[in-house]
Amino acid sequence: MKKIHILLVDDEQENLDLLVELYLDAPHYVIKTAQSVEEANEQLDKHFFDVIVADMRMDDDDDGFRILKEVQDRSITSNVIILTVNDTVEDCRRAFKEGAWDYIQKNVENGSPFKMLIKSIADAMDYVEKWGSHKDKQWVENNMASLVETHRGEYVAVINRSVVTSADTRHEVETWLKERQLPLVLTYITKIDYDAFFHDVSSDKLIVFVEGPTDVEYLKKAMQLRDKHDLLKKIHVITIGSPDGKISGGETVLKAGFAFLRGKRTIKNHVLFLFDHDVKPSKLPNKGEDYENLHVANMPVPPEDMAGINGIEGYFFNAMLDEFVSDGYVRKDVHTTKCGDDFDENITYKIKGKVKLCYAICHERENTATDFQAFEHIITIIEKYVKLHVTQNG
Repeated sequence: MKKIHILLVDDEQENLDLLVELYLDAPHYVIKTAQSVEEANEQLDKHFFDVIVADMRMDDDDDGFRILKEVQDRSITSNVIILTVNDTVEDCRRAFKEGAWDYIQKNVENGSPFKMLIKSIADAMDYVEKWGSHKDKQWVENNMASLVETHRGEYVAVINRSVVTSADTRHEVETWLKERQLPLVLTYITKIDYDAFFHDVSSDKLIVFVEGPTDVEYLKKAMQLRDKHDLLKKIHVITIGSPDGKISGGETVLKAGFAFLRGKRTIKNHVLFLFDHDVKPSKLPNKGEDYENLHVANMPVPPEDMAGINGIEGYFFNAMLDEFVSDGYVRKDVHTTKCGDDFDENITYKIKGKVKLCYAICHERENTATDFQAFEHIITIIEKYVKLHVTQNG
């Protein structure tokens, strides 16, 4: 049986002892404990956990949420279960909205809350077994170009979007993880091979590289809402992450990806590098050269230029700007300057976390086709290169 790594956080030692001795005293459980948010953060600095069980109210009433936020901010893939004595509907809704796996009341009339907890842990592990490494798998795909440069031909173990070890064989990687008692269930292990990555992509698909992972989400959502399901089946939208291993994009990283594909690989698929509208043509990486299977294009200028906002977000701000300012995803700054007896106001907007904004749009918000109407211009460009790809392939 695989080891299950659990962090228990409760300010009362007797609760920790009771839980461990009566319910988690088994060889397949690897338990660490903490009695405060600060101690929990120290444990997160040192260890990886499949499941984190946190008491809601310790020094402060929202300590459980503080731990949940720390897990989210660090992009940790652990499932968080919150235990509470004084539960409320508001807390319960907040817990699930912010990504908790479960929310369990300690004071239950029938049965033991700890038995409910054990069942919840088992369900969480079933989920982890099936989906736990999905984000890390996506991270590998997004960062394939830089990973090939450092780990080409090697097996890597990825936890929380970071390579923890690499070796020539899968067995060596698993042995290293077991020696350090790292959670195998939570770990994504794969061989870094760009050729294999493209081999998995059907040759009849156009590969569309965009500047960042949020661009991928937006484009897919736009095509779904704009009833472009057939087009979505004909393309593979991906991005190349930054060389430092973080999930990000940008024109510099996209240029590096272009150079990598052009100089080191023969791509059977047609590949479209789609840059943001604000990248000057003189800075595009092809420099006027023509490559049979590699294409470069700018997205069209958004219909309304929002001061201070660059990139793909401009395409939906016309429809959603006021809402995002109200919800706190976008900050509105008003700068007043005096010109004689008159005052001029200059308004700029700044996104407060692109990933959070993207998640809100693509997963939380009830969107309509109209909200993504401006994306039709980008879709038209992709359709053009899909037709070219189909034509050249007979």
